[in-house]
Amino acid sequence: MRKRRPKCDPRLRGTWHSDRRLTFKHFTPRRGSTPAKLRKFKAIFGKLIVHWKDGHLITEFDGVKSRETYKIVASDSVSVVIRYFHDIVGEVRLQQIFFEDDHYWFWTVWGMREFFRRAPKPGRG
Repeated sequence: MRKRRPKCDPRLRGTWHSDRRLTFKHFTPRRGSTPAKLRKFKAIFGKLIVHWKDGHLITEFDGVKSRETYKIVASDSVSVVIRYFHDIVGEVRLQQIFFEDDHYWFWTVWGMREFFRRAPKPGRG
């Protein structure tokens, strides 16, 4: 009998915040990027909040909430792979999410890693 995949990996479940500092720790800007363009690009990060739940996630960015569905298609000791509809590119995509300590990260459509840190549970700081 086949074992059913969980709807949410316990490592993902909960609330996560984009971590701008860690995201840009190893970032290398494209040649020709002006300081002003780089500041604008960096300002996008650190604002996204993601609430992972069973089979769906809720994102919050600058006060705008969005609900998306996803399905876990694979997992191992350091990562999970989800299938979801990617709004920016307009197609169904697979995304591998890697876990490190109290963070996770994935490759963005811009070819860089975006890091997220787990939000503290209420009453724990």
